[in-house]
Amino acid sequence: MKTTKILIAAAITGLFATAAMAQPKATVDLKNATQSQSGGANNKQDATIGAASRQANVDVKANGVRQTQSGGRSNTQNLTIGQGSGRSDVKVNATNIRQGQAGGRGNKQDLTIGKATGAGKVDVKARNVTQSQRGGRANQQTATIGKASGRGEVEAKVANVRQSQAGGSRNKQDLTIGEAKGRGKVDVTARNVVQTQGGGASNSQGMKVGTTK
Repeated sequence: MKTTKILIAAAITGLFATAAMAQPKATVDLKNATQSQSGGANNKQDATIGAASRQANVDVKANGVRQTQSGGRSNTQNLTIGQGSGRSDVKVNATNIRQGQAGGRGNKQDLTIGKATGAGKVDVKARNVTQSQRGGRANQQTATIGKASGRGEVEAKVANVRQSQAGGSRNKQDLTIGEAKGRGKVDVTARNVVQTQGGGASNSQGMKVGTTK
């Protein structure tokens, strides 16, 4: 088993002696980044771009980020762009984000753009986001754009989001745009959102836009 983790720009209050005087902040401007996984078994890849804890702020601009997985068995990939906990303030502007999975068995991919826990606030602008799955068996893909828990607030503006599945069997895809739990608030504006499925057997797809729990 091989595990790979990438963390780009993290703001953590515990690392700052002057935390009481100023809120720590992570600022990211990332272009053309690629993470790929091919074959093997029980491998794991994690990429986090812009993370903050407690009262920290995260401001992320990401363009041309790609994560791919092909073949293999029981492999996992996670891509998170903009994440805050506590009373963090997360702002994300993501363009041309692509996550793809081809073949293999029992593989899993998760894509999250803009996530806050506690009383966090999430402001997400996402455009040209693609998640695709081809062939294989019992693979899973999940895409979430704008998510907050507790007393969290989510404002998401998304355009040109596409999730597709072709062939294979018992594969699963879920797409969520704007979700708040607890006493959360969700404000979503979405245009040109497409989810497609072609061929295969016993595959499933689910989509949620603007939900509270």
